[in-house]
Amino acid sequence: MMEGRGDGVIESSSATGFPPSSGTNPIAQLQVGLKDLENKYRNWVTEQSLPVEADLTTFTNAIQGAAIGGLMGMTKHSIYRSVALVEMVDKKDPRQAKGKAKRGP
Repeated sequence: MMEGRGDGVIESSSATGFPPSSGTNPIAQLQVGLKDLENKYRNWVTEQSLPVEADLTTFTNAIQGAAIGGLMGMTKHSIYRSVALVEMVDKKDPRQAKGKAKRGP
């Protein structure tokens, strides 16, 4: 519960020190829901036969690797573009100068 002292300072009696919210944290709800879904999936996979479990594990790891690789690839390209722009501002790129000379009339 929030209580005012009259001097502009508001004190909280909650354990976290934050004002109480009208509901629960939606991010925490999402995390709990995803963790529950993950636990259900893992339990279901362990109930399968060994060849099926191996295939599911391989497929799941492939999906996870593709997602991480895609994210890393996007990050890498954006970093390289940023570095390239800085280099072009700092000095003229000799490769671009050669290309312009060759393409002339």
